[in-house]
Amino acid sequence: MVDFGVSRPTLREAFRILESEGLISVVRGTKGGTVVHSPSAEVAARYTGWVLQHQQGTLADVYAARVTLEAKCARILAAGRTRKDLDRLRAALEHSEDELGRLSDRDCRLLANAQHHFHGLIVELAGNRALSLLANMIDVVLDRADIQYAEIAQSNRGIEELWQREQRGHVKLVGLIEAQDADKAGALWEDHLEECAQQVLRSLGSKSVIEFME
Repeated sequence: MVDFGVSRPTLREAFRILESEGLISVVRGTKGGTVVHSPSAEVAARYTGWVLQHQQGTLADVYAARVTLEAKCARILAAGRTRKDLDRLRAALEHSEDELGRLSDRDCRLLANAQHHFHGLIVELAGNRALSLLANMIDVVLDRADIQYAEIAQSNRGIEELWQREQRGHVKLVGLIEAQDADKAGALWEDHLEECAQQVLRSLGSKSVIEFME
């Protein structure tokens, strides 16, 4: 209040706004205080969702953006991958394989999270921070859509075949990245993502973005 020359109610309102945006957490009481958080992709994604809602954006639009972005990242990663990158990709494959082996008695969301981790890793290892932020914003919407689709597939007893096909695509991609074949890696990942998107859209329909942001 001294530094900015504002009243206590003004400062309290500023804290309320920052807390609603997820930038701080305020703990009340004698042992309370304020904790500052780093800006997150989830906050950015919420605003992006509102813009897309205003523009009548659909789930199909978001999947198309994901295909374009991740295919580009796969090309970048294949061209400049390191041994450490390959180790992290193989570890992600092993984790997904472990979750797949326990799928019959576990929540399909755990496997969905493992698969999404692999997708995120492709973008992260490409090394472009702007693309990584955009991918994270897209995933906030698509994570929810993919989980809904996985739950439908699980109820129809088609979940295991679905994830096995997904896993095979991931394994092929890592092989092309190891071989540093950027063109084939990008083409494979584009086809793989497009096929996955069409499966989800056939099941859920091309609903508006806001339906998966609420």
